Amino acid sequence: MILKEKDSAVSQDIKAAAGNNHEKDVAYYLRREFADAKDVLVLNDIRIEHAGEKAQIDHLVLHPKGFLIIESKSICGELKVNAQGEWSRSYKEQWMGMASPIRQAEIQADLLRDWLNTHRESFFDKIPLLGRTLGVVGYEWKVLCAVSSNAILHREGMPQKVSEQVIKAEFIAIKVKEVSATKGLLHSFVTTQPLYTQKALEQLSSFILEKQPASHTQTDHTLATPTVQSPVVSTPCEAAPPAPQIEPPTLSLSPMPLPCRKCGKSDALTGMWGKYGYYVKCGHCQGNTPLNNHRLKSVG
Repeated sequence: MILKEKDSAVSQDIKAAAGNNHEKDVAYYLRREFADAKDVLVLNDIRIEHAGEKAQIDHLVLHPKGFLIIESKSICGELKVNAQGEWSRSYKEQWMGMASPIRQAEIQADLLRDWLNTHRESFFDKIPLLGRTLGVVGYEWKVLCAVSSNAILHREGMPQKVSEQVIKAEFIAIKVKEVSATKGLLHSFVTTQPLYTQKALEQLSSFILEKQPASHTQTDHTLATPTVQSPVVSTPCEAAPPAPQIEPPTLSLSPMPLPCRKCGKSDALTGMWGKYGYYVKCGHCQGNTPLNNHRLKSVG
């Protein structure tokens, strides 16, 4: 079930526009798969604030086993992740480093977990006989990164865990189904895997939505089904920062302590380059005087 759509945003910035379009694409794939799912609740574009920290979560999925945070990343070109988990991307055949979206999502998950656990008595009912509420710490917390479908992923060099977390947008719904799938209450009892009831999921989602800023709250989230277009293949990707342009150095002549070696004058000398290197030509006698390298300086 889609409880919150992505907030509409208009930006003249190409990078921001590409990111917004990609988030809409991911939201579309999630909606198409889980619009009628009762036990998979999708909340797009969530904002939380706790202990002086703020986080904006692109896509939050609540399911019986726990929580899934999806970070959308519009990436054109190629993507690599090394053994240390460091990300790099190509743009117009130039490679450069970038922040890890996986690490970003993990930080968001930590903040969300602390926030919910702090306020759990505000939305969870007390467990009969135990006299305490459910928590959020013992449940699954997973993160994924949904990248552009036209990105080229170098999976052969990625750590296995990262490779399993990086998904192209068109396959994100399949991965979410895999993560959220349960094997029933008996399997949960045998493996001690806690599961949220439908009521608990509704309590969780209602609390999160109630705490959203006014401009980001959907009035009737259970019935909202806005018309959203299918992803466009030609959607521009977020461009990597262009590499700085380095202009070639220019050469200028330092003051000449020596005059023309032919006529002795120094007021009409012109710097030249020839077969044997730099020299100056005299405007009076047309004579040439060779220059040593130490008489030249680089500018720029």
